[in-house]
Formats: sequence, structure tokens, C-alpha cells
Amino acid sequence: MQKIKLFTTRFKLLSLSSVLFLGGCASMNQSECISANWSKVGYENALSGKKSSYLAKHTQACGEYAIIPDFSEYGRGWDQGINKFCTAQFAWNYASDGRYYHDTCNAETEAVFLPAYKLAKEIRAKERDIERLNTELDKLFDDLVADEVSKEKRLAIASERQSLRLEIQLKELKLSILKGDAKAKGYIQ
Repeated sequence: MQKIKLFTTRFKLLSLSSVLFLGGCASMNQSECISANWSKVGYENALSGKKSSYLAKHTQACGEYAIIPDFSEYGRGWDQGINKFCTAQFAWNYASDGRYYHDTCNAETEAVFLPAYKLAKEIRAKERDIERLNTELDKLFDDLVADEVSKEKRLAIASERQSLRLEIQLKELKLSILKGDAKAKGYIQ
């Protein structure tokens, strides 16, 4: 009897977690589908880098509630959003925020979008590298001043710290050049 009760409890938990998991996959819930301003949904989807085909996810989610999206309004909003999204300045901000580009722009606008996007990604990567190296430098300093470290180990740590400082300086120089390029192109002030 206890085995049946345990099985029933596990089955209920599994069913509940499946419903929660599947519910989390939906692009919109019932109240969002009912009150949707489809032009605004399309616009916001475009600004978040989603392709126009993302409407299929909304159609599927809202279909569960017998609601059909307004395709023309969504398309109108998406077109407005993608025109703003596929610009150099938007690309700069999008990449600077660490967001990933999903080939949303057409070939013509992508020629404007990608250079700014790639430059911002490169700058962001350099900044993260410098931050990581500075953290390593701080840890090596802590190792250097620890009481139980031998003289030979201190010399090795000091040498490693010097190498790291040089590496940081080189990366900072490259970062400065990249930021100068971004400034010349008008991406940053």
C-alpha cells in the first residue's frame, strides 16, 4: 500500500513539474495573448533580436487559448523594430550589453550592423580579459605576502606578477586602440 502511495506521489510531482516546465516554454501566457498589442509585440521582438518567424511561437502559445495573433500588426511592428535594431548604434549597445546576434538583419542592413557589433564584442572581451588578469594579479599578491612562502617561491611569484602586469598593459593598449576606433566611428563619445 505504501509503494502505491509513493508511486502516486511521485507521479503527481512528475506531472506537476512537466506542466510547469512546458508552461515555462510558452512565449506568452493566456492574459498576454488576450491583451496583446500585436504591433508592440512585433516591435519588441525585433528590438530583442528575434527573427520575424518568432511569431510562430506566439501563434502556438496563444493557440492553446484559441487566440490567433494579428499577423499584419505583428509584421508592421516587427518591421519598425528591425529598422531600429539593424543600425550601427543599436548594434553597439546590443553587443556592449553582452547579447548574442541571431542573424536577424538582412544582408544590406547587416553590413551596417555587424562592424559595430563585432567591435563592441571585441572591446567587451578585452575588458573581461583585463579584469580576469587583474584578479589573477591580486591573488598572486596575496600568495606573495603569505607568511609560509619560501624565498624562491616569492621570486617566482614576483616574476609571474611582472609578466602579468606586462600582459595587462599590452591588453590595455589594444583596448585603447579599439576604443579610439569606436570613438572615431561615432559609436561612443
